[in-house]
Amino acid sequence: MKKSKFMFATKYPFANKNPLADNDRDGVINMYDCYPNNPKKQEVLPWETAKRKLLNKKNLYHKTEFKTAQHIVKSNKLKEGAGGHFSMSEYHNPNVIYKQYQKPTVLVLDKKKLVNPKKIDYKKSHRDLKFKVEREWVVNTQPATSVKGIILNEKTTTRQLSKKEPGINRTVVASQPTRYVTGEDIQRVKFKSSNGSSV
Repeated sequence: MKKSKFMFATKYPFANKNPLADNDRDGVINMYDCYPNNPKKQEVLPWETAKRKLLNKKNLYHKTEFKTAQHIVKSNKLKEGAGGHFSMSEYHNPNVIYKQYQKPTVLVLDKKKLVNPKKIDYKKSHRDLKFKVEREWVVNTQPATSVKGIILNEKTTTRQLSKKEPGINRTVVASQPTRYVTGEDIQRVKFKSSNGSSV
């Protein structure tokens, strides 16, 4: 097979030789995609494919902005927030009191690799009960070696809150997972809006 001058870091030459194109439509442009013609062969997976391995009690989840998630991974640091801790949820799509993120992203963390994680006991804690539904865990500042990957919530839906969920407005805009990203692709992937365009 004749080598393409557009191979870069990839294992195969591109069907479309434009290094800035995205042949397999996985959100990673050809020049950064090791398998530019195969969406199943790199570190960006559709949510339906990835969720079977992610949704279990071994993981905790932290919802944040896309750029913040990238910074956490790049800096290798889980940093305490305003509440004096780094908080996580047992749910893969935590509402986090319905903050409206521009590019909602969820960090997936390996519970075994977290240093001294503590589950919030709301019977003993003075923390705001509106967080109770999230089944929170907290840790102090530490290296981000526990991060497995990120879930991109690129789809938005409108839904009614259940009776157990806090909030004055009972109709909220919720984000839904679309893709799971690991490894170096966390810094390379483009976040897509609900209409499919990269933003």
